[in-house]
Amino acid sequence: MLNHFHFLVKIKSIEILTQLPKFSGDVHTFAMQKLSNFLNAYAKAYNVSHKRRGALFLNITKRIAVTDDNYFTTLIYYIHNNPVKHGFCKKIEDWEYSSYHAFLSEQTSKIKRQEVLDWFGGKTAFEEFHLTPKNL
Repeated sequence: MLNHFHFLVKIKSIEILTQLPKFSGDVHTFAMQKLSNFLNAYAKAYNVSHKRRGALFLNITKRIAVTDDNYFTTLIYYIHNNPVKHGFCKKIEDWEYSSYHAFLSEQTSKIKRQEVLDWFGGKTAFEEFHLTPKNL
């Protein structure tokens, strides 16, 4: 989409985080620093490739904790359906920049493909869930 993006991040357990050398004990600060590093690296690379300078992102990051199984399921659909909702394409599978394709692909990826597919009951169930319109 031209003016925003969505992504879902799973934070490791506190037991794992406490073993990391740069973890100060504050999960929110740690996660936001990682997000900031990611966005800054992307902005720098984008600026170099497009011969531009300055900020690429506004300082607006909305975060919502996912603490409910139903919300998790709905959120995955919402993220994949967002380009359709905003009129960038007619069907989820038409948006080439979506992780939807990575979940259905066999190509190597850093996404937790199997974890998400298992959540939905397999690849076929994942596809069927996404291809059934929902009122969100």
